[in-house]
Amino acid sequence: MAELLNSRWERFAQVYAVTDNITKSALEAGFPVSGAATQGSRLLKRVDIKDRINEIRAPRNNRNIAEIDEIMEFFSRTMRDEEGTSAQNRIKAAELLGKAKRMFVEQVEVTGELVVFSGDDAIPD
Repeated sequence: MAELLNSRWERFAQVYAVTDNITKSALEAGFPVSGAATQGSRLLKRVDIKDRINEIRAPRNNRNIAEIDEIMEFFSRTMRDEEGTSAQNRIKAAELLGKAKRMFVEQVEVTGELVVFSGDDAIPD
């Protein structure tokens, strides 16, 4: 989606995408102080403006979320004391790394017979 046709709406969307503040966004977009909050609320109800806000946020959201490999590398660096961390934090990093790799999952084998009763079946003694 391209920029919004109304420049004040576009400015509102740009500021709101960063601040999540309706009043501040409306003021930055040039709406009067007396009705900034009301106008901002009205603008947020518009589908085109919501879509534009989501479009502006999309690249930032992808950049801010750590990938699994990055998290595993962080745990490994911390565990190996590559960043001068305390023993407590190194142990915790090793524990979290082990949990992430499912090293501490117990597997129990269950044997036996499963009996299913339904309706008026009699239960044997």
